[in-house]
Amino acid sequence: MARTKANEFHNITIRLEEARKAMKETIDRRLYERYQCIFLFLSGESRKRITEILNRNIGTVSTYIRAYCTEGLKGLQPDQPPGRPTRLTSEQEQELYQTIINKRPVDVGFPAHMNWESGLVRQWIGKQYQVEYFDRGTRKLLYRLGFKRDFEGIKKLHYREIARILFEDECMIRDYQALAKTWFPKGQQKLIPTYGQHRGAKLMGTLDYETGEIYCEEHEQYDAQVFHSFLENIVARMAKIYETSWRLHGYPTGS
Repeated sequence: MARTKANEFHNITIRLEEARKAMKETIDRRLYERYQCIFLFLSGESRKRITEILNRNIGTVSTYIRAYCTEGLKGLQPDQPPGRPTRLTSEQEQELYQTIINKRPVDVGFPAHMNWESGLVRQWIGKQYQVEYFDRGTRKLLYRLGFKRDFEGIKKLHYREIARILFEDECMIRDYQALAKTWFPKGQQKLIPTYGQHRGAKLMGTLDYETGEIYCEEHEQYDAQVFHSFLENIVARMAKIYETSWRLHGYPTGS
């Protein structure tokens, strides 16, 4: 069976805009990925390149494209999973989502020092909709709506206002081979001479908040020049991802 190519579609510009709009409006992470796959496909990216961007195998990408070619964007909707139905309606879930995104707990009647933890969300659902959730069910609901714990930057990450969130840290591991133990009278601590070089390793690394990818470098010294070089390496590694993000959101890739 011959593969469908993007240039075989009519009204590519309209289809691209539909996919872009769907990406912006959905709160479902799985749907976002599927819409992104179609956007890349319509933009002329090869299936192999899409697998690299989405970190999915060729079979998954081909399934998304085949579903789109058959039924359009609605063909990308996930099947309803078996089991117990959700307790909140889709309208209530959307209201819950907007409340967590746009309001603080104090805005809906909770003490000012509280944050949107799962226990607090469970209380608000019970108060607002008279529906009882257990903590585990609340966490599953939040994950399904596209939330991750915890801080404010995740909102911008979800809306793709930023491409990645990286945690960065440094540490120093020293090697004191001359250290030993000895006895001495109380209050008369001896000075123990040491010899040789006290070598050590200076480590710098980042943790990708969304993917969990860890990147680490080891250096013999740690100064402004080394740190600047480390940042340049990070930027170089992320350049392709940034370029893709800029293209998806309509910014010039050459800037």
